[in-house]
Amino acid sequence: MLRTRRSFGSKLFVLFVLAISLTSDIRYRTIQADEPVVTPWWTSAARQSFWSDSTTQSIPLEEVIVRTLSEEPGVQMELHTIAIARESIIEQDAAFDVKWILDSGLGRTNDPVGNSLVTGGPPRLVERSWDNSASIERLTRRGGQLSISQDAGFLDSNSNFFAPEDQANTRLAVSLVQPILGRGKRAYNERLLIRARLDSNQTEHEAQAAIANRLLAAMETYHQLHAARGRYIQQVALLDRSREVLRWLKSRLEFDVAPLEVSKVEARIRSRQRVLVNLKQQVFRLQIELVQAMGGNELVLGRNATELHPETPDIASAIRTNDQSPDVASAVEVALLHRPEIQVATAALQSAALEMRVTKTELTPYLAAVFNGYLSGLRGDQQYFGSFTDQFTRGGPGLSASIQYELPVGRRAARSRHRQAHLRYQLRNEELKQAILQTTSQVQTAMNDWNASMEAMSIRSKTLEFAEEEEQLHRDRWLLHGPDQNQAAITLETLLEAQQRRTDAENQWVMAETDLANAWLRLQLAMGVLLESHQIQDSPSNDGMILTDGVGRSTNEPLLFEQPPSVIVEEIPQPLRLEEAMIETIPLEMSDFAEPDQPRAIGEISR
Repeated sequence: MLRTRRSFGSKLFVLFVLAISLTSDIRYRTIQADEPVVTPWWTSAARQSFWSDSTTQSIPLEEVIVRTLSEEPGVQMELHTIAIARESIIEQDAAFDVKWILDSGLGRTNDPVGNSLVTGGPPRLVERSWDNSASIERLTRRGGQLSISQDAGFLDSNSNFFAPEDQANTRLAVSLVQPILGRGKRAYNERLLIRARLDSNQTEHEAQAAIANRLLAAMETYHQLHAARGRYIQQVALLDRSREVLRWLKSRLEFDVAPLEVSKVEARIRSRQRVLVNLKQQVFRLQIELVQAMGGNELVLGRNATELHPETPDIASAIRTNDQSPDVASAVEVALLHRPEIQVATAALQSAALEMRVTKTELTPYLAAVFNGYLSGLRGDQQYFGSFTDQFTRGGPGLSASIQYELPVGRRAARSRHRQAHLRYQLRNEELKQAILQTTSQVQTAMNDWNASMEAMSIRSKTLEFAEEEEQLHRDRWLLHGPDQNQAAITLETLLEAQQRRTDAENQWVMAETDLANAWLRLQLAMGVLLESHQIQDSPSNDGMILTDGVGRSTNEPLLFEQPPSVIVEEIPQPLRLEEAMIETIPLEMSDFAEPDQPRAIGEISR
């Protein structure tokens, strides 16, 4: 009779486990052999709220990008740095603006005289004056100093020789000092403006690199949060399967299940619960990091907290893009054209070439032509308008012309500056070579990581499929042996291990998915096209660089500010290969790159 009861119970148990197996296979079997990437079962579950006391918020990747670039303080700091650098261009360009100078002053002298010829009788010389001057000064872009001034004044004296009385005097003067030779060229006189433009370009590319790194950190955190939520759901499903086994073991405890088997399952459940607590803590930590990376102020802990639900990374699109991705040589070429580090090194090389040209010009003597001309008028009785008219109607202009020449003996300081500029150019050239080598290495590393992530994704998909099949086989084995057989304990332990391997395979799958998404982002960063690939580009309007989200919507605030005024800077081709790093950054004469005069050695000086 007891044997019949056990047989009936075993059959009933077999039927129930078979039903569980069929439904479980429908729920968990999601990966097909002919599909490398599928939508797993935990994707939809991960979008649901995990905790009842929180406010759910679904956040797409485009929103993360927009919020990071428009709200994150570090990004705003970089944008302000760019604005400051661009303002320095305007500051240097303003050196060529016209200056208005107004000067007015009253004066009175009362001095004793020791010679009667000064006053013609009075013992003290008393004079009253009122001088006014209005002038326009401008530094031309070829180094000329142009000044046009109009003076008008009043002068009266107690001297008997002072005639006419109450004098009104006017004077219109023009002055021009124009450097000749190399210092009269526009490139030399705009050197500070050109250097400010190069420094601004360097600052912009450095800021671009910093912004790209911050955006990459936010996007990687977003993908890690998606993976953590998926692992949390997978661990919950593992606990549900373990508890299902425990419930049925307890229901058979009075018939054919040993208490030791129940204890084993309970111990395994407690261990898996501890893992679930750790995963919950990881989800909270990644939410905090994501909010910080976006520059937000949401609270993700406590009552009325915000629970963020990342959407699924578009891994399928990335994999389809892999079929059109460039080879290593093309990727390196794109990186050399777009990487900010290359642009920074190129701008530094341009600045060094400019310094060489400037110091070479300063080796030549200073030679300038000076021209002065004036018209003057004078009337008594404070007739200012008559004096002003007399400037043009009476008499003629006064003219003078001269030449200024300056040449330090030996030109030691100028030669030393030129040697320094030559060595600094060679230093910047080596820095550019180093940047090219580092960029090439980083692109190859990122490409290798991308290919490895692709292979790992395919392997993890197969591993998950095999793990599901293994768990199914162990369920069937447990079903066939039943809890009342001699191998029940071993079969139960094997089933629990198979469940864990199934969950481990799911964890590895979601981590491989995250690694693939992040590897694609890091490849874009290595190629210097991360910002461009997310529609962050220069606007044709005067608003500068405009941030758009993934569907082309522009944000309220521009990323960058108004474009600086145009500056005369000769353009150079971008370096594409290492051997081309020695290019001339600013078109110079070949003599500009000649070896400068070297100082004599100590032994030669002593001799």
